Amino acid sequence: MITDIDINKLKNFKDYPFKLTLTENMKELIESIVINGIITPLIVREVNDLYEIISGHRRKYVAELLNIKKIPCIVKKMNDNEAI
Repeated sequence: MITDIDINKLKNFKDYPFKLTLTENMKELIESIVINGIITPLIVREVNDLYEIISGHRRKYVAELLNIKKIPCIVKKMNDNEAI
């Protein structure tokens, strides 16, 4: 089930290995989200009162740039090994 989650309740995966910067690919993603919205929901898991992003860090980064307040997410139950 897809749920809209407040962007302030989303946090990056603790071991996310990439740095998010404004590259040409990121600019294309910005354009796509401006035109179409976020089509593919983020995959998250609940951790305490927040949601940790498993997949979709770039979409969240762009949503922050565009001041989008809620992001479509799929909440999954998974342990650390499954999340990695």
